[in-house]
Amino acid sequence: SNTFYNFLGRILPLAVAVITIPILINKMGTERFGILTLAWMVIGYFGIFDLGVGRATTKFVSEYLALDKLEELPSLIWTSILMLFSLGLIGAMAGILATAWLVGSIFNIPPALVPESRQAFYLMAGILPFVLSSNGFRGVLVAQQRFGLINLVRTPAGLANFLAPLPVLAFSPNLFYVVAVLAGVRLLLWAVFCSCCLNSLPGMKSLRLPSLIHLRQLLGFGGWLTVSQVLYPIMMNMDRFFIGALLSMEAVAYYVTPYTMVTKLNFIQGSLVPVLFPACRKIPAHCSYPHMYWHHRLCPTFHVLLGRS
Repeated sequence: SNTFYNFLGRILPLAVAVITIPILINKMGTERFGILTLAWMVIGYFGIFDLGVGRATTKFVSEYLALDKLEELPSLIWTSILMLFSLGLIGAMAGILATAWLVGSIFNIPPALVPESRQAFYLMAGILPFVLSSNGFRGVLVAQQRFGLINLVRTPAGLANFLAPLPVLAFSPNLFYVVAVLAGVRLLLWAVFCSCCLNSLPGMKSLRLPSLIHLRQLLGFGGWLTVSQVLYPIMMNMDRFFIGALLSMEAVAYYVTPYTMVTKLNFIQGSLVPVLFPACRKIPAHCSYPHMYWHHRLCPTFHVLLGRS
């Protein structure tokens, strides 16, 4: 059922994208749409400042839930959220400092579009703290395997990424206004995930100071994930980076559109794998039959049939 929720959450925005992307390109122009995709790419790459903490949050919250360490959860979660927000601030400053270089020297942006492109990049960099901390809130819900709730929130946001700019484009094709609407969607998504997370577990509504123990725990696990987080965006996005630098923004738009549609077809594995991750929890040392622990957690009736508590 959780995989089915994820499947719907991915396929519905994809279906809307097939319809709306041609309209966006027609209203914005191919060059502006190409710049928009590059802005998404750059901000997505600055997600490396997450340092794997979002995924580590899911791992340890699910483990603590399995071991009934409920009293430690608020401290762990608030340490993660505050750290992600702080890392997002660092990423935002890096993005703001890099904007003039990217827009003015690296990307082959037409001179007439440089001012609005610079404003759009600044705005997308500015919301990075909320994007990263939103990953932490969502990671807590993933650990509880509340994929129905997650997709109830994430699917409308995914649809809004393609639908929200359309009313704006009826008045102006300016890239800054389009990005402002998309930034508003991200901020609303952050607020909803924050509310859902704070109400999902006891003790979460009281702010806790970061714990050094949990900080080391999260960074220790997340550090290994950072390696793949650094390499993956390079391998997946560097092609459009070179196209934008060596050819034109128009070429980026023509390239990215079919490429995005093809890569979105991995929604089957993308629907299943996130469901498996929080279910594969660490085996406690006191478990007398470690190989049966997975059955106990994934199918409690199995343990009952064995006659073991």
